[in-house]
Amino acid sequence: MANGALPLGKLPAGYNADLGLMRVLTVVQVLLNIQLKEQRLKELSFRADSATYLILPSGEFAVNRASSR
Repeated sequence: MANGALPLGKLPAGYNADLGLMRVLTVVQVLLNIQLKEQRLKELSFRADSATYLILPSGEFAVNRASSR
Protein backbone atom coordinates (compact mmCIF):
# COMPACT_ATOMS: atom_id res chain seq x y z
CA MET A 1 0.00 0.00 0.00
CA ALA A 2 2.74 2.42 0.88
CA ASN A 3 4.43 1.67 -2.42
CA GLY A 4 1.24 2.47 -4.37
CA ALA A 5 0.27 -1.14 -5.14
CA LEU A 6 -3.11 -0.78 -3.45
CA PRO A 7 -5.29 2.35 -3.67
CA LEU A 8 -6.01 3.95 -0.30
CA GLY A 9 -9.75 3.65 -0.90
CA LYS A 10 -9.44 -0.15 -0.97
CA LEU A 11 -7.83 -0.45 2.47
CA PRO A 12 -9.77 -2.09 5.27
CA ALA A 13 -9.42 -0.28 8.58
CA GLY A 14 -9.03 -2.55 11.55
CA TYR A 15 -7.66 -0.57 14.47
CA ASN A 16 -6.95 3.03 15.44
CA ALA A 17 -3.35 2.55 14.32
CA ASP A 18 -4.64 1.56 10.88
CA LEU A 19 -6.82 4.65 10.71
CA GLY A 20 -3.93 6.91 11.71
CA LEU A 21 -1.69 5.35 9.10
CA MET A 22 -4.36 5.65 6.41
CA ARG A 23 -4.86 9.31 7.34
CA VAL A 24 -1.18 10.20 7.08
CA LEU A 25 -0.79 8.30 3.79
CA THR A 26 -3.73 10.22 2.37
CA VAL A 27 -2.17 13.55 3.39
CA VAL A 28 1.15 12.57 1.79
CA GLN A 29 -0.68 11.52 -1.38
CA VAL A 30 -2.47 14.90 -1.55
CA LEU A 31 0.80 16.78 -1.07
CA LEU A 32 2.53 14.72 -3.78
CA ASN A 33 -0.36 15.45 -6.16
CA ILE A 34 0.05 19.18 -5.47
CA GLN A 35 3.74 18.85 -6.33
CA LEU A 36 2.98 17.10 -9.62
CA LYS A 37 -0.08 18.98 -10.82
CA GLU A 38 0.53 22.49 -9.49
CA GLN A 39 4.34 22.49 -9.54
CA ARG A 40 4.39 23.77 -5.96
CA LEU A 41 6.28 22.48 -2.94
CA LYS A 42 8.94 21.05 -5.27
CA GLU A 43 11.76 21.65 -2.80
CA LEU A 44 10.07 19.45 -0.16
CA SER A 45 9.95 15.71 0.30
CA PHE A 46 7.25 13.97 2.29
CA ARG A 47 7.24 10.87 4.49
CA ALA A 48 4.37 9.08 6.12
CA ASP A 49 4.86 9.08 9.88
CA SER A 50 2.32 7.69 12.28
CA ALA A 51 2.03 5.75 15.52
CA THR A 52 2.42 2.66 13.37
CA TYR A 53 5.48 2.01 11.30
CA LEU A 54 5.92 1.40 7.59
CA ILE A 55 9.65 1.23 7.17
CA LEU A 56 12.03 -0.80 9.30
CA PRO A 57 15.34 0.67 10.46
CA SER A 58 16.95 -1.34 7.64
CA GLY A 59 14.96 0.67 5.08
CA GLU A 60 12.74 -2.25 4.06
CA PHE A 61 8.94 -2.11 4.19
CA ALA A 62 7.47 -3.65 7.34
CA VAL A 63 5.45 -6.82 6.74
CA ASN A 64 2.06 -7.34 8.32
CA ARG A 65 2.68 -10.77 9.83
CA ALA A 66 -1.02 -11.41 10.46
CA SER A 67 -1.93 -11.05 6.77
CA SER A 68 1.01 -13.13 5.54
CA ARG A 69 -0.04 -16.33 7.34
